Amino acid sequence: MAEKKVTRKPASKPALKGATAPKSQTKLTANRKPASPKPVVFNIIKGGGIWYKLPQNNITIFDKEKGYNREIRYCPAERSVYRDEQSEVARREQIVFRDGLLSVPETDPILLEYLRLHPDNKANGGKRFNEVNNEVDAEKELEREFMLHDAIAKIKVSGIDELIPVALSYGISADLSSIEIKRALLQQAKGNPDKFMQSFNNPMVKMRADVVTALDFQILKQSVDGMYWYDSNTLIMPTPVGQDTLDVFVRFLTTDKGNPVRNEIESQLSNL
Repeated sequence: MAEKKVTRKPASKPALKGATAPKSQTKLTANRKPASPKPVVFNIIKGGGIWYKLPQNNITIFDKEKGYNREIRYCPAERSVYRDEQSEVARREQIVFRDGLLSVPETDPILLEYLRLHPDNKANGGKRFNEVNNEVDAEKELEREFMLHDAIAKIKVSGIDELIPVALSYGISADLSSIEIKRALLQQAKGNPDKFMQSFNNPMVKMRADVVTALDFQILKQSVDGMYWYDSNTLIMPTPVGQDTLDVFVRFLTTDKGNPVRNEIESQLSNL
């Protein structure tokens, strides 16, 4: 009698305690609605008050594609802002800024197009209103904060000899203490950090500081009608009527005619 062949299945490994059966990998998709577009905001550049109605009578612009001037109107029920493309029953609607602002939703593309074409828009050379770009404004503000941080650090680590020329260019007296000069410079830096940082690499700043120092040490004498040598009372440069002598003289020193005067001032200062 032939023996039966018995086939055994390999014994399955016992499951680890607490282990869970592996799941097939699936992509998780978030059931989120896409964010709706943000409204476009326009603001009055200056003034406007609580309530301001934008003038709409006889507003014409130059159409580059057509090559001639065309009148535009805001008619919400129409498909175009151009009057010659609007129906005979087109009806205008008021455009009102409240508290200097006007928010245009995505559901009103005609108003958005009208405001962007309007000649009073700053982007078109106007001076009445402009489109607010929050991303650009935020970037500019961030850059300004970084620049102010750099300016504060510059004041903190710089020696007084390096700060004096910049201080004099801002009209800050060199007779003040180091702390007082740094405090005064800090106020200037907060007002315009970019201009402040540029002052350290501006040759005009050093030149202006030399002139102020020469005035203090009686090398030069300043008058409303011109700049003089103090000892001989000889006129170096006349000042045009209505202009500041110091400003004009500093610019004069940058010219070929003023170069010998500049060299003489630097020579006398170095001998002090």
